[in-house]
Amino acid sequence: MSTKLKNPVDKSERGFEIFIRYTLFECNQIIREFEAPTCIQLVDPKDYALAKRITDLFYKVKEKFTADEQNAVDFLMYRHNKSERQPEYYVESIRLAYRKWQLIFFPRGITAVYKKFDYDLLGKILKSYRKRHGYSRDCIARCTGISNRTLEKYENGITPPSLDFLNIFCQIFDCTFNDLFVQ
Repeated sequence: MSTKLKNPVDKSERGFEIFIRYTLFECNQIIREFEAPTCIQLVDPKDYALAKRITDLFYKVKEKFTADEQNAVDFLMYRHNKSERQPEYYVESIRLAYRKWQLIFFPRGITAVYKKFDYDLLGKILKSYRKRHGYSRDCIARCTGISNRTLEKYENGITPPSLDFLNIFCQIFDCTFNDLFVQ
């Protein structure tokens, strides 16, 4: 199993530089490993969900960058040679990009990366999959190895489903974690 991110998201200008240079690379690597069509699961689904959330938030920020800010971020991300020349207005552009990143990743001072997941919505999605395929609650409960009452709690958003349950559920309905969490 993969370990957690080595470079967590930190609210500072230095944290932004580390995020651009290392964290995004780690997240993309985790996503690639998780989505690889191999028999062996190398990445913990929690790490995958976190990496997916981080990259989704970054793409939201990236839409707000101007051309100069994008050039500065690309230079920071892909700079392999110390002798490369910085883009014009590099320092100002990085600071502006940092402020935009900060607004999306840290709204009201709380990190948006680890925000609470809406289990009520997940429950509705699980229920819709079950009904769309014509399965009873009892049938899915027996197939996944849980009680009928537990499945009812999952579908009503009362308790969060276990990763084992979600894994079996995805196998039954031939879907991915992404299909359940990104609607």
